Amino acid sequence: MNPGITFSSLAENGPLVSQAGFGCYRVTHRTGEHGEALIKALESGINLIDTSSNYMDGESEVLIGRVLAEMVEKKEISRDSVVVVSKAGYLQGSNLEQARALGGFAETVPYSEHLKHCIHPDFLGCQITQSLGRMGLESLDVLLLHNPEYYLGWATQHKKLPMAEARTEYYRRLKKAFIFLEKEREQGRIGLFGVSSNTFVADSEHPEFTSLDLVCRAAREANASGFKVIQLPLNLLEPQAVLNLNQPGQINVLDHARKMGLAVLVNRPLNAMAGGRLVRLALGPAETAPSRIQVIESIMNLMDSEDHLKMSLISNLGFDVETEALVLNDLSVGKTLVTTWQQMSGLEHFQAVESGYLAPKVNQALGLLARRLAESKEGIMVLERHVKILRAAFDQVALWHKFQDREISAKVWQNATAAVPDWAKAGTLGHMAVRAARCTKGVTSVLIGMRKPQYVVDVIGELAQKCGPPADARTWSDLVDLAHDSLAVDQW
Repeated sequence: MNPGITFSSLAENGPLVSQAGFGCYRVTHRTGEHGEALIKALESGINLIDTSSNYMDGESEVLIGRVLAEMVEKKEISRDSVVVVSKAGYLQGSNLEQARALGGFAETVPYSEHLKHCIHPDFLGCQITQSLGRMGLESLDVLLLHNPEYYLGWATQHKKLPMAEARTEYYRRLKKAFIFLEKEREQGRIGLFGVSSNTFVADSEHPEFTSLDLVCRAAREANASGFKVIQLPLNLLEPQAVLNLNQPGQINVLDHARKMGLAVLVNRPLNAMAGGRLVRLALGPAETAPSRIQVIESIMNLMDSEDHLKMSLISNLGFDVETEALVLNDLSVGKTLVTTWQQMSGLEHFQAVESGYLAPKVNQALGLLARRLAESKEGIMVLERHVKILRAAFDQVALWHKFQDREISAKVWQNATAAVPDWAKAGTLGHMAVRAARCTKGVTSVLIGMRKPQYVVDVIGELAQKCGPPADARTWSDLVDLAHDSLAVDQW
């Protein structure tokens, strides 16, 4: 073990885990740097890995399996020195396709066409089998039910069930899942189990609130002695895990977890959801931002180019009416951007819209045009010019949001250091955010996305620093107005 890293027991007589865990939300075996980062983390003493069956459509688990197999074979680590946490509950991507091929699973919550949720034993059994297969493991150290509160939102909003009835059914489903997971534990396919829920920290009146007290009751009724781990969010802008006294006896979820002998894994220490946007709690290099007028000009240039394509090219290519309408619609990125670019909640939101909606749509249209214009040098030049204008508009919008995000992060740093001067000793906003979470009483380990080896080095450096007095409710209460003040950024 690395003497600079603090380790805690995951449960009574359970495995020891490092104070920070390697979060695998966006890692894949297809990116070499991700594997290098995981190897660096394990070599440095981080022994907790957190993933899920739906992360990168299973590719996160594939990466973990390959790295563990390689390092164990080389005797660089032993399998029992690493604690692997995975989660199950989401049906999307290949999971959803397989479920449809099997005729579906009972008690599935239909969130959208491409996303569903389920914690029925039949589904959980399939997920455990697939996770073990992808990672090449005989047993998962920890299996968590992944955001089961989806059921509550669906039951109250779509099924229109009374809140009391929905909650009764919710905890019945959890109990049934716990009974099944206890059997899986007895068979050796999993070690410990628990629940990962964003609403453990919510107000008790929130429609999707997950009461840890009632979850523990369901576990007791299920005779689920393996129920030992929970996961929840905590960061500088979301202190509810500490400040919301939503458990019996007017205590918070962290205190109740400690009372119940549960390990607490904290997620999203560097990514806060606040003010309707995702705030990155790390300061990147300062850059000059385009003005609002410059962004609008780039979008207007794009719209002019789209009109030029319509008038000079598309109308002369002999498309039938329906195809021409589809091409024109797919090319109308400027028309979409001009009304939505400021409404997006930060850089990550824009990048998700660009990569998941705008780019695929416009690329399909451009590909069709390129094939029709293959023999026209002049036509191809017009398309190439349009692509440059399109890229320029995307870049301007992205840079504007990046600057806004950085301004918010800078305000968080300024306000947090003023509220809790001791945290300023961390040196950077990212280190401060990690320190605030890991030094909070009741937190077992903080899960951090470390997709680059340098990120691992940064985290190891922070873990080597002493916490000082544990961050308690008084410390966090000094940050109550932090979110409001930090999000008040001039966007003009």
